[in-house]
Amino acid sequence: MSAFVAGPAPTSPIVPPAFHRATALTLLLAMLLALSFQGVRGLWGPDEGRYSNIALQMVESGDWVTPRRHPEHTHFAKPPMAYWAIAASVSVFGENEFALRLPNGLSLLATVGLLILLGRRLVPAAPWLPGLIFATSFVPFAAANLINTDYLLTLFETLAVYGFVRLWQASDAREARRGRLWLWFGLALAFMTKGPPGLLPLLPMLLFTRTLPAPRPALLEVRALILFLIVALPWYLAVMVANPGLLDYFIGYEVVGRVFTDVHDRNSGWFGAIEAYLPVLLLGMLPWSPILLPRFRALWRQRRALRGWWQARAIEDRWLLIWFTLPLLVFVFARSRLPLYILPLLVPAALLIARRWRVQDKQQLRRIVLTAAISAVALLGLKLGVPLLLPHAKDTRELAAALRQQWPDPGEIVFIEESPLYGLRFYLGVPVERVTLLQRNDPAFDSTMAEELAENESRVFVARDIRLDFIAKGLAPLGYRFVPELRVERYVMGRVEKLP
Repeated sequence: MSAFVAGPAPTSPIVPPAFHRATALTLLLAMLLALSFQGVRGLWGPDEGRYSNIALQMVESGDWVTPRRHPEHTHFAKPPMAYWAIAASVSVFGENEFALRLPNGLSLLATVGLLILLGRRLVPAAPWLPGLIFATSFVPFAAANLINTDYLLTLFETLAVYGFVRLWQASDAREARRGRLWLWFGLALAFMTKGPPGLLPLLPMLLFTRTLPAPRPALLEVRALILFLIVALPWYLAVMVANPGLLDYFIGYEVVGRVFTDVHDRNSGWFGAIEAYLPVLLLGMLPWSPILLPRFRALWRQRRALRGWWQARAIEDRWLLIWFTLPLLVFVFARSRLPLYILPLLVPAALLIARRWRVQDKQQLRRIVLTAAISAVALLGLKLGVPLLLPHAKDTRELAAALRQQWPDPGEIVFIEESPLYGLRFYLGVPVERVTLLQRNDPAFDSTMAEELAENESRVFVARDIRLDFIAKGLAPLGYRFVPELRVERYVMGRVEKLP
């Protein structure tokens, strides 16, 4: 028999009309922020171009099982959920920047909806407020306007936590079972988005349930496990059968390599966690996070009596603090670090901030409305103005225009020892490849320069200006030289020809 705990009762189903209006306005504002001006700027490299390129390869080839960054080269760094979402959007709305960015915009909107549902249980006085805070905060807004995998991951992890909260607060076995199914369905989708990191919410769930009095909620049962396996495993099994040795790549290069080594070269040094995460923690929830400053000062004053401070917290705050802190520690100690890795942790941050406001106080309610309105206007202004006033050095739309003028039919774009701008494939309709001058077995490269030169193809080679000497030394033993023909920002484009 499944155990469950009758936690804090969820919000009464009788909700005042004002709350319904506030919920509707929150969702409308989130939709405006998420979907407006999505085509103003070109694709930024490298991430936006890479994810878009793989999705477009799926649409073009009809093979939605094997991710490819080039028709001849697979790319298994991530499971396919984000690629599927982009490919589906492009299939419906056409090949344009709006369609490419639509999945992340909808992820923001859906995450706000889940925050409202969580708000009914954890912020019953103002269930709409966590969603409003999240939608109008700087980093959640900015991330929704960049093509990445972290927003879908945030959405699915939030869905899993919603299921967990339903399970924790369940008043009967039926409600506990429903919560458990939502929990594992969300984890399965998260696993299909980013692999094992998608299961990270299980750590705070396990720790928190250990703090609850018996009988504690059972996180797993047979039906929930079957649901997880049905959703999460078929793709992995299919690609591992078709690609022998892929399991070693998943475990060794993608999991062990990211957690314990610096093979991915992503802020892996001792200072890397500060560089990657501190700006997100400081700026992420602006303009709302300053309300937490008095709480931090109070916590510092009570640092010698943390046990008493913790025991005095409401159980909802304890859960939110565990949900935020435990995964953050994991990200800090892992060796691969990027700022948006902690995007899912801004969801509990929004709930914690919302619980500090008192909407019954009319003055505070006016401050909430004014803050949300000013923030929304400022964020929309940034979204429209930054691409126009501060061009991005890796805006592939501009680079593609220069390339097209010089080479009307480039055939293929080959980046030499440089992170490729795969967005060029979207604008020019030609494959993009990355080659190395060294003899190394690195899955980040598609082939060696020697292998590339052996192929009889029309192509344009791209390099960084700071690497031209290195490239000249690498090409000379092969009997070739690089001939620059066009410079755009930091990039030098040209041909590779045999030495005279």
